Amino acid sequence: MTDQQTPERRRFYRIDEAVALAFTTLSPAERDARVSALRDTPQGTLVGELHMEREGLLPVMRELETTHPSVARYLHLLERQVDLLARAIGDPRDQLPDTPTHAANLSAQGIRFPHGEAIEPGTPVELSLKLFPSRLRLVLIGEIVACKPTGDDFEIAVDFSHITPADQELLIKHIHARQLEARRAHDPEARA
Repeated sequence: MTDQQTPERRRFYRIDEAVALAFTTLSPAERDARVSALRDTPQGTLVGELHMEREGLLPVMRELETTHPSVARYLHLLERQVDLLARAIGDPRDQLPDTPTHAANLSAQGIRFPHGEAIEPGTPVELSLKLFPSRLRLVLIGEIVACKPTGDDFEIAVDFSHITPADQELLIKHIHARQLEARRAHDPEARA
């Protein structure tokens, strides 16, 4: 089968993104234990939980913007202040820096990034991923699906094999927002 005949496997849009990323290779037994632990304990950050709560209140906020615009502006200000406090407090589980560490190609299904060492396809991994500018931190379990040499480095492709629907939704929203930003930056009419 030639490259032109290869069916498209991607189910989600991809973007090139600067992220903070750390990962650990796992044995199959460690992967199973981590999947159970992720299922049993919340891994989301305070910032992530606040974003999810805000999403649930969007219809109410839209109604307030129409009926009581001054109240809506005040609530938006409070949201920004709460976000600033959440970021200042931080998360003790978050060992990632507050600046990007990797240029990556990201989707809600997986990630591709450069790495200094080869990793065998099929190897399970646990990834900690921080998105910018929101600083949302996600803990994901995946599997290496490709490892290609690129000069001095290797291009590692990971498929997210265990991602919660909430985390996947956060990734989709992040990617969509970044796509809109890029379109607005390149198309003056899209800024309206």
